[in-house]
Amino acid sequence: MMSPVMSIMQTMYCARLGHMYVVNMPRMMYAFAKLVMRLLDPSTTKKIDIFHGGFEEALLETISSDVLEARYGGDCEDQVSDFCVPQFMT
Repeated sequence: MMSPVMSIMQTMYCARLGHMYVVNMPRMMYAFAKLVMRLLDPSTTKKIDIFHGGFEEALLETISSDVLEARYGGDCEDQVSDFCVPQFMT
């Protein structure tokens, strides 16, 4: 079931993903994700990084610390409340 879906997604939407980081993934989900990654094309898997822990250095290689929250290894204040897109008046 998963293989045909993955094949269609990779064929039709191959250029949509720049890079994706999945951090703090629970151990069981991490193991499952690693199995699913084997079904993906290598050009897709190189764009996806999955971490159970120890992800801070990898994030800082591509994301500036001044825009990354402290809980992810950056310098910004952690956003824990009022986390919504502001509404603009028209």
